[in-house]
Amino acid sequence: MRKFRTLDEFEEEYFRKHPEEIDNYLTEIFQEYSEDNDSGALLASLRVVARVRGISEIADQIGMTRRGLQKALSSNGNPRLENVNSIMKALGYFLTPTTTNQGSRRNSNISQKLAPARLPIPGKILSRELEARGWTQKDLAEIMGRPVQTIDEIIRGSKQITPETAIELSQALGTSPEFWTNLEAKYRLHLVGKAKKEQDIVRKSRLYTIAPISELIKNKWIQAADSIDDLERQVCDFFGVSSLDETLQLDVNFRCSEHREPEETSRIAWVKRVENLAKQQKVASFERKKLETAIPEILACAKQVESIVQIPKLLADLGVHFIIVPHLSKTYLDGAAFYLNSNPVIALTLRSDRIDSFWFTLMHELAHIVLGHQGAYLDNLDALEENDEERAANEKAADWLINPQTLNEFIIRNKKVFSRKAIEQFAQNQNRHPGIILGRLHYDKLVPYKNLKPLLLLVGVSPILSHFTDNFCDSKLDIPQTAEVPTNDDD
Repeated sequence: MRKFRTLDEFEEEYFRKHPEEIDNYLTEIFQEYSEDNDSGALLASLRVVARVRGISEIADQIGMTRRGLQKALSSNGNPRLENVNSIMKALGYFLTPTTTNQGSRRNSNISQKLAPARLPIPGKILSRELEARGWTQKDLAEIMGRPVQTIDEIIRGSKQITPETAIELSQALGTSPEFWTNLEAKYRLHLVGKAKKEQDIVRKSRLYTIAPISELIKNKWIQAADSIDDLERQVCDFFGVSSLDETLQLDVNFRCSEHREPEETSRIAWVKRVENLAKQQKVASFERKKLETAIPEILACAKQVESIVQIPKLLADLGVHFIIVPHLSKTYLDGAAFYLNSNPVIALTLRSDRIDSFWFTLMHELAHIVLGHQGAYLDNLDALEENDEERAANEKAADWLINPQTLNEFIIRNKKVFSRKAIEQFAQNQNRHPGIILGRLHYDKLVPYKNLKPLLLLVGVSPILSHFTDNFCDSKLDIPQTAEVPTNDDD
């Protein structure tokens, strides 16, 4: 009677054709062994890989005879740990421990079961068996008493091998029923896993189109997750929707196109973060007239960098939310002004982390509110929109910070030659920090940008605004002080 091939022989043939999949295969069999302690199955799998790599070559490398190695890997073999380690080294692997997260593999994010990237259709193996016997599909159909169409569908993979069919195939081909049920089960599991992976890729692609996921994770607005379900849930919670099929809603009247560019989706995410934080704040009721009257009190904090810490409370008492959220990549935002219910929100990014930029951005956004501008204003002060509202806010902020007539007199008096001493004296007279005066002179191109930079103190790196900066990392840095420089009147 002719001897037909076993499942081991089919696996050996497959891995000879696909050696690149042996790594995943070994990972899988050792993972299964760690769960069921089935040493027979482990040895059988190692035996298959050893045949593919060459029994004689491996035996020579580990100092065993060919017969000894075959015996060690036989179903009745009981090799010592050092033998298994030597065999694995000869195959090109190390035995390395992997954490199981206190024994619970179900909760482990490190130990993941890997499967071969490709598995043969059981029907393909059946077709080879028919070829080996010289049978046609019709011959097998007549032997099993099945329609030819059924055999054809099994070979093409469109019809599954049921337990009943497995028994009939085993009787017709001299194999075990388990041979066919195992092939079918592994193949179907592979298809399900492949389909799920493809579906997960599509879902993840959609997520990354809707929002800048990497940025959200980097800023700790959501947590990194291995599960696509968990990631989707976090994104839905962040945007306040129950499903990604819903239109993302903003309380802000934010103008955006239907087909959003990456920059626009990042801006929407930034605005949503500001919204979410503003909703957690308690502020007084808002009256625009009171805010306008309080502008001098707010500007009184512009003399010393330490006084900035008073701004959040001053604004909250006036009914204005004040929040600092770092800008996201490619959004190029400096600040924003909009309304949440009946209270205005002022948000800064500190993208240009200098005292002059802080104060001009703050006053620019406050100007939008005081001037009664409606809607949302997301401002890149280096490239403001060309409209009346932005021009009016710019002019109002500049005039609030430095009286235009007094500034013009200062410029004429110094004949456009400005020393540090002159700037500091003028700042003292105006109750402003010297960095604010220098920033204006830089902007008007009356002083080169490279000159007198020590006056432009940083505000974001100091702890003075830590309670109002999103994801601020505690810092032991002291509040920056004016750098010591020579007292001569250098430009």
